[in-house]
Amino acid sequence: MHSKKLYFSLIEALTDQKIALQKYNQAEIEVVKWQRRVKLAEKKGEQNLVHLALEQEKIANVTVNELKVKLDKQTTYVDSLKHKLKAGESEFVVKHSSQRCLSTSSAIAGFDRIEEKVLQQEARANNGNRS
Repeated sequence: MHSKKLYFSLIEALTDQKIALQKYNQAEIEVVKWQRRVKLAEKKGEQNLVHLALEQEKIANVTVNELKVKLDKQTTYVDSLKHKLKAGESEFVVKHSSQRCLSTSSAIAGFDRIEEKVLQQEARANNGNRS
């Protein structure tokens, strides 16, 4: 894959990873919410509500597990793209080191730019969700 394509793929993958992490965190909050409701219903002796809350907790746990698998896959994909981009840049540096003085700091700067773009996209997405 061409390094420019890798770069943009990494930006997209990082954005997707952030979104997946947010969804996973929200799902975990949902599980905790239902666990609290189970305890509250048990405390009040409301067996019908205990049963309903346990069912919802079970559904929330399934969602958490599914989202965890997706998040793990996305993380693996991001790591793979980072590795390919670093390898491609290292290869470029070796090939062109006699022509230009390039350093690995350019790779770090590249990742800083990627992170900045991800944060900008995340901010835009958050502003869109508030509308």
